Amino acid sequence: MNHKNLAITTALILMTLLGVFILLKFPEVLVMVIISLAVAAATRPIVEWLTERGMKHGLAVLLTYLAVISVFVGILILAGEPLLVDLQKLTDAVLHWYEQVYLSWPHGNDFQKMVSGQLPPPEQVYTLLAGSQGTGLAKGLFSIVARFAGPLSQVFAAIILSIYWTINRLHFERLWQSLLPVNSRVKWRTISREIE
Repeated sequence: MNHKNLAITTALILMTLLGVFILLKFPEVLVMVIISLAVAAATRPIVEWLTERGMKHGLAVLLTYLAVISVFVGILILAGEPLLVDLQKLTDAVLHWYEQVYLSWPHGNDFQKMVSGQLPPPEQVYTLLAGSQGTGLAKGLFSIVARFAGPLSQVFAAIILSIYWTINRLHFERLWQSLLPVNSRVKWRTISREIE
């Protein structure tokens, strides 16, 4: 083994170990890369179909991903509105049930009388939920939105990364093929296309 092959082998081993370390330290990065590769592979046939019909490659990528993002946003809107309506109905039903319990349990059995003596009046529950100036519920909703913002930003980053994979597909294929022996490049390209 000459010095050049030894240097290449050492560099590949070190890059592999660094990659494994990064993936163990940041597993969400691995998930995001896998999602982006899957989205790029799923959209590639549409881009190729549009390109074969005479559309420029960049415009085909743009239209395809605009359609993907529109579908994603549409699903969020369609699912989000009924979810908010159901959340409002649930809140109203729970508050109505609490008022009934607060009014009827003092006249019930011994257990109900004991529990009703510990319950705060409904007005205090409303104040607790809404806060002193109506900010309690807003803070709760903000925390829910903030909790969903992280995964949504990761999905958005995965879509941007998949656009990058789609635009530079030939460059990446050539790069990976250059690392392989010449006699196995065609076989690797065939396997990777079949995986897609």
